[in-house]
Amino acid sequence: MVHKAGAKGLPSLSEAEKKKLTNLMVDIHHVGSVWTEERMSIVSHFLVHLEKVEIKNWSIRASGDSRPEETLELLYEKAATCYRGLGKTGDVLPTDIAGWNQAKNKPWDLKEMKQDYFPNFPKKT
Repeated sequence: MVHKAGAKGLPSLSEAEKKKLTNLMVDIHHVGSVWTEERMSIVSHFLVHLEKVEIKNWSIRASGDSRPEETLELLYEKAATCYRGLGKTGDVLPTDIAGWNQAKNKPWDLKEMKQDYFPNFPKKT
């Protein structure tokens, strides 16, 4: 099953509606943890933040024999990543935030980001 603008049962979008869609943001979080020999848990958090996102394609394939496979293709103008880990003692490890503006083909000034949680991450020392 593939959803596309103008497909049967789905309305086509006007240019004004398409421009509104470019204000979409996407955050992808990956949280992991590892047990050490000392039975301590080390936690990591990796975040991918996208702005001015457009959904290019979204499909779901399923046969009923196994779990469905879902594919989501995104077009975006700006992307940033942030990795944050907690050490054995629970202290926050140095954080690095990096962003790129594809429209301007230059680094994305982090002050321009619409999300407010990036500035709260500890800066890399």
